[in-house]
Amino acid sequence: MSRVCSCPFPPYVHTYTYIYKYVFTYAWISIYMQSYAGMLYHLNEALLPLECPCRSMEASDPMISGLLVDEMLAKLGRFLRIAGYQVLMPKGLPDRDLAEISISRSLLIVTRDRNLANMKDVHAVRIVSDTVGHQIEELASSPLLKAAPRGPSRCPLCGCVLFTVREDDDGWADLIRDLPEGVRASQKELYPCSGCGKLYWRGSHWKKLMAVLEPLGFTPHVSREPANVDGSGREGPTR
Repeated sequence: MSRVCSCPFPPYVHTYTYIYKYVFTYAWISIYMQSYAGMLYHLNEALLPLECPCRSMEASDPMISGLLVDEMLAKLGRFLRIAGYQVLMPKGLPDRDLAEISISRSLLIVTRDRNLANMKDVHAVRIVSDTVGHQIEELASSPLLKAAPRGPSRCPLCGCVLFTVREDDDGWADLIRDLPEGVRASQKELYPCSGCGKLYWRGSHWKKLMAVLEPLGFTPHVSREPANVDGSGREGPTR
């Protein structure tokens, strides 16, 4: 005897009903599992130690070859050159050009400009302090600065490497000839620039620089040998 269905709906309706039932059940299970997984992710993130590299893009150790300091921070840029950083300080360029230079030459941007610091694909430290000592403290607190190479002291004017000439070296007499009598009597070392030739010595201005840099761990050291002007001395245009 054949079984007759008393349901008023056609048989295919029952088939669709079962299909919809399984589809909706699967969808709800998927939503629940995704929510649960998301909760576990955020919980795991909250429990990460603060120094975990997953928490900061700065921990990716970008390859930084030097610093690009905007013209609003020119004094800071000169201090950083004395501290041994290669510093590019272009003048009169729009933010877009500065960003392109930074990206193409792998330079860390040091700026007061919020818009420049937030531009895409640049590594930047935004400075808010007004005094150079506090500005150096701000910069030193950034992990990005640790990725920037630091070497011998550089000329604050042109950025080329300084080198040491002592009183028993050849050429000492030529360097000291036009200096004031007090400098000639007191100095045993002079520090010419391998690029522009400007002469430096440990006078009162040098002591003021040291008073700012040394407490922050940026004690300068001057190269004993002159650098090549077209090589390790200049390392490209630095103005």
